[in-house]
Amino acid sequence: MKKVLIFTLLFFAACVTEDTTTTTVQDTTTTTVQDTTTTVPDTTTTTVQDTTTTTVQDTTTTTVQDTTTTTVQEVLSPFLDDEIIRVFPASDLPQQTVDLTVQYTNEAYDLWMANDYYGKSQAKAIYVMITGSDMQAGMNANLAYCNHLTVIGFPSADWCRLDTYRDYVNNGGGGVNSSAVDGFYFMVMAPQDNEIGNWYKTMTYHEVFHIYQLSNIFTTEPNDVDEYMGKRSGDNGEDVAWWSEGNADFFSALYTYDLEGFKNEMRWALEGGP
Repeated sequence: MKKVLIFTLLFFAACVTEDTTTTTVQDTTTTTVQDTTTTVPDTTTTTVQDTTTTTVQDTTTTTVQDTTTTTVQEVLSPFLDDEIIRVFPASDLPQQTVDLTVQYTNEAYDLWMANDYYGKSQAKAIYVMITGSDMQAGMNANLAYCNHLTVIGFPSADWCRLDTYRDYVNNGGGGVNSSAVDGFYFMVMAPQDNEIGNWYKTMTYHEVFHIYQLSNIFTTEPNDVDEYMGKRSGDNGEDVAWWSEGNADFFSALYTYDLEGFKNEMRWALEGGP
């Protein structure tokens, strides 16, 4: 019997490609605007240098640098290329309340919107009005906000409500009072004269999460915003809270409470919330 031994030699070549991902995080600048101060953001421009290439015969290439500089303005219509949080605080508020509002707003922004994401181009021009318990101080803050819209040239400045502050001074709370088509986000925080606790941090995160939601809506039709935000469900003509409000409740509590506090917040949202 013949035994045939077959030797197979296998060669494996492995090619490893190293991926490198670079993430650029844009710093968020916070500007506090007093009642009588209006700040006009700078226009961001990109300078592009032209390069002319001239080829002489087949083997010689001469590159001549052009001295002409072309300035191209970035257009992010209808949103400003102005990633900044501007604050319009009422004068009756303690400085600590204003500082904490700015801190919590920046924390929530960094959590959901500092890195690149689909709606990044719209996470611009966040205006925060903070009201206390004094009507006149709230009115002045509201007026400063509306004047700022006029100076910038937002179309909605023509119908800017000068009485938005009233309900917040009377009732407290927080809210986003703008649409995804306005070109900015108008957030109101109203702690009144209450002692600032963790509840206020959660409320601030809640409202910033709404801005994150709105920044992912790409439409020029105001009537479509409610549908895309999940306020309208199917053929139900009434607003529902489970999508936009439910997610804002969930994520704001998740990042501002410990486990037991988170459970309590979710229980309240299910049993006694909106």
